[in-house]
Amino acid sequence: MTTNETNVPFPVQPPPQPHEAPVEFIRRAPRVLPGKPGKKSAVLLLYTGGTIGMRKDEKTGAFVPDVAFLEDSLASGLLPDDEAMPQLSFSAFDPPLDSGDMSMAHWNAIARAIGEEYDKYDGFVVVHGTDTMAYTASAVSFALEGLSKPVVFTGSQIPLSVVRTDGLTNLVDSCLVAGSAGPSIAEVLIAFDSLVMRGNRTTKLKACVISGFKSFNIPPIGDGGVHLLNFDTRALAAKPGAAFHCRPHF
Repeated sequence: MTTNETNVPFPVQPPPQPHEAPVEFIRRAPRVLPGKPGKKSAVLLLYTGGTIGMRKDEKTGAFVPDVAFLEDSLASGLLPDDEAMPQLSFSAFDPPLDSGDMSMAHWNAIARAIGEEYDKYDGFVVVHGTDTMAYTASAVSFALEGLSKPVVFTGSQIPLSVVRTDGLTNLVDSCLVAGSAGPSIAEVLIAFDSLVMRGNRTTKLKACVISGFKSFNIPPIGDGGVHLLNFDTRALAAKPGAAFHCRPHF
């Protein structure tokens, strides 16, 4: 038995076990969405909840999360079917959560879902509520070791069902990054308001403006100007030196 300098045995404790997601937080099997044949890359979009997928309840007038609304919108051609866009598949956690209800168990479930589908896709988009998106993106960045492809978190301040939504641009940018930025950009990112930021260096500052996120101590990795998605090579993470491992341990 290991002892300390006074020769008193250290207490033996079992290693901490990762938190398991609640039984009701179930991921649906991926569904390939309609698109032009011959797309160069394949991206899995994981919907966890949040403002972007909400619709107004006709009886109460309140906005509520709706998996079917987002899935049907994407399947009906919400995003441009351009050759630059990847072939999308859709998977959702049910029930969708307000990001304020996200816990460490849910972080583990999201990381594990990416690990299970890792070899089937060129990149991943995680649609998430904005309030705790930076926390989840940071946690997932430490759970996915040796990434060789992009994992992009996004969401919106205004639901897709509202005419002034910022969600459409965020989804397009996220899909473009996830589908075409790897393997040069192989890390967990947040794409929001035409900026691409490192997931574990990003903070949400404001809830009432479109540009709600900021990357401190490191510049954004990319920005979407007239020439969409210009990347700053000085800000890119080093290439992984080891094989990919998914270790959800929170």
